[in-house]
Amino acid sequence: MKKQEKILFVAFHLLLNLAENLQIERKMKNRKVIYLLMAMLERNNPDLLFIVLNFLKKLSIFGENKNEMKELGIIEKLNRFIPCNNTLLLQMALRTLFNLSFD
Repeated sequence: MKKQEKILFVAFHLLLNLAENLQIERKMKNRKVIYLLMAMLERNNPDLLFIVLNFLKKLSIFGENKNEMKELGIIEKLNRFIPCNNTLLLQMALRTLFNLSFD
């Protein structure tokens, strides 16, 4: 499980860096990257969760992404991070919720 989470961390970190280009970000969205990121919120590895939350925060800027996230139940999944001992995860979760609040 630890090896799998390390590989997922590297993969999502690479995708996050590639998403700086808006055309590539749109292609990722069309290939259901939001669904994959939402599935990763069930994991417990703090490094992986930080990258996933950072990626979701970045994607939540656009309205169409916000709608898809809401359909997939992001608010319920982010609730687990609100009383959290890890301040980085707490900050990322709150920033993502902040971006989603502008709907």
